[in-house]
Amino acid sequence: MGIPRNQQDSAQAVDHGWSAEAATAREGEQMDPRSFAILYDHMFTGGLPPGEEVTWCLLWAARQFRLQRLAIFCEVQLALQVDVSNAAFSLVQSHKFASKHLWAAVLKFVADALPIVSKTSGWLLLQNYPSLLTEVMDQRVRDRYCPTAFMDHRMKDRIPLHKGRGAL
Repeated sequence: MGIPRNQQDSAQAVDHGWSAEAATAREGEQMDPRSFAILYDHMFTGGLPPGEEVTWCLLWAARQFRLQRLAIFCEVQLALQVDVSNAAFSLVQSHKFASKHLWAAVLKFVADALPIVSKTSGWLLLQNYPSLLTEVMDQRVRDRYCPTAFMDHRMKDRIPLHKGRGAL
């Protein structure tokens, strides 16, 4: 179980505001046997493993072989596996894999749990990515001031409020 190390440019890079280095293919890397078995089973049966722990290696393989359904499954499972101890690592990896939805979910988790995540060893890894730190802080500010923005929007549209019942 591990993360592929070599990175080369990929023809699969899609411009969604992500850096080109984030969408990389890794050639000549080996997969752990369990990830290979899941990949093999999915390629020939279309099945997805119930309750199987998904690894970043499996997401890499799903992307490499353009197995969209398996890639989405991996992203969902990886998002469910995020906790304080692996949140910073998951944020960096989701950025490198250009997994927009996974990245957004992990970003929200890191921003919400910032005081705790910043005390983990993974935080040191995140400090090597200043753009990700900026995104974490921006997300934290957005979450904190979202109700104010909502009220400003209501004031613009002049939506009347009735005591305790919201808009009339």
